[in-house]
Amino acid sequence: MQTMNSKTLVAAAMGLDRQTADTRIPGNALEAMGYSVVSLASFSPPADFVNAAVETNAGGILVFSLYRGGERDCHGFREICIEAGIGKIPVYFIGNPNDSTDDWRAAEKRILNLGFDRAFPPGTGADDIVSALESDFLARAGGFLKGHP
Repeated sequence: MQTMNSKTLVAAAMGLDRQTADTRIPGNALEAMGYSVVSLASFSPPADFVNAAVETNAGGILVFSLYRGGERDCHGFREICIEAGIGKIPVYFIGNPNDSTDDWRAAEKRILNLGFDRAFPPGTGADDIVSALESDFLARAGGFLKGHP
């Protein structure tokens, strides 16, 4: 089993989302807070996130989606992590999961059911993401989080 570097994060917009500028803003803020952020190109498929996390021993993956189709792009993401041997890595979704008029709680529940550890609405600040990451790193150090293998 690979040891994760909790200070390295893989971050990008997934799938058809072209909002790379919007992923750089939180990425810059995370770097200012002491994290190393590996930014991927726009239109990144799930396998690119996972491969980059394996190659860099990343401690977390941040999936950004602002084009309202991210939920569709996220199916099978956790399974790809498991197959790559990083099933316990924290995986966060930040943005608009779909184009429906659902309230945030309903959309968040669907993202979590896809195997993501947390889902944040658009506009979530880097400090909230870091707080969640640090909490999840502590939980994983103690053993379990959300039952991911």
